[in-house]
Amino acid sequence: MYTLLGDESNRTATDGEFFIYGGLVLETSKLGDLSQGVASLRVEHQLPSGHPLKFSLSTMPEGWERQQFHDLRSDVLRLATALGAKMIVYAVLHNVARTKTAEEVQRMGMNSILNRYSTFLEKKQSWGLAMLDQDNLIFKNIREIHRDGLMVEGKNITLGPQIASVLAFDANGSHLATVADLAVGAFRYCVNSLPKVGEEESVSKMVASRHWYQELRNILPTVGGTVIDFSSPNVMFRPIDVSHYNYKARYLELERHLNFLARG
Repeated sequence: MYTLLGDESNRTATDGEFFIYGGLVLETSKLGDLSQGVASLRVEHQLPSGHPLKFSLSTMPEGWERQQFHDLRSDVLRLATALGAKMIVYAVLHNVARTKTAEEVQRMGMNSILNRYSTFLEKKQSWGLAMLDQDNLIFKNIREIHRDGLMVEGKNITLGPQIASVLAFDANGSHLATVADLAVGAFRYCVNSLPKVGEEESVSKMVASRHWYQELRNILPTVGGTVIDFSSPNVMFRPIDVSHYNYKARYLELERHLNFLARG
């Protein structure tokens, strides 16, 4: 049995050029070790009791040094890696999806991740749960998924029996939600460090991005543990065909950028 921990990032173009939805998959029997491990790391790093642990620097405790916060986040990702977590990622350029509402963009990412997870379970001849980060739309989305199935790339796909249930968790109410937020947040940081058109790259962002990529390289689908395997079904940069030259160029630039981080 497996569990998917899902989260989204870059909800608007202001947050980042690419909307991102990601999911961590691991054996359900290891959830206890993951949760207890995060709890132990919070104590070890002296994170104030009850303080939310998320990737964003805006959530860093008052009085902490950045290195303290950096080390704690890194240790949580290493714990997930040690427990065998693997990541599924979905990304779409906001400019490509500009005719869609925020809800529609979120659903596209969520449905694509769930569909891939269902296929994974089918191949494993197993079943599992999906736990998704809670927001204002999540309960509506979950009801529609169970009622209507998944809409993926224009096709309606019935939610198979492999996924026993799709659940929601509070972003600050579970150590498991913490791990999902940190993994997706680290991937978002790597994506967002791609310089915008006409801008120079930030050296400090590039250094930090290389670090976060290295923390993710054994979780992400890669070739030989280095560059991302863009041919993997677990890496979904959508749409598959981009006709607009400038938009297609941004996808190619993102692939080169992530490969550059991998080789750094």
